[in-house]
Amino acid sequence: MKRHLIHPEYSQEEDMHWHLDRKVPVALIATLIIQTLGFAFYMGNLSHRVQAIEKGMQERSKLPDRTTRLESELRSVRDILSRIEVKLDKVSDRQYRR
Repeated sequence: MKRHLIHPEYSQEEDMHWHLDRKVPVALIATLIIQTLGFAFYMGNLSHRVQAIEKGMQERSKLPDRTTRLESELRSVRDILSRIEVKLDKVSDRQYRR
């Protein structure tokens, strides 16, 4: 509003429009553009990293189920091994008796 006192031809309509003063250095504009691009690149990279972490978490969430299945299979293998040992003992006892 003080501008109206200094420059009477300055209207309120001009005050509502956005404009860039020539006094703003080009280096400032370039810096803002570079920072914006750097931020966009950083956010894209961050998004990629988050997706990779989420994928790893999904794969790790399957581990308890897989561990349970492996433990069950290991019990079965131990039972089979135990039966084989019993049969081998019987065979060796028969041969020893002969």
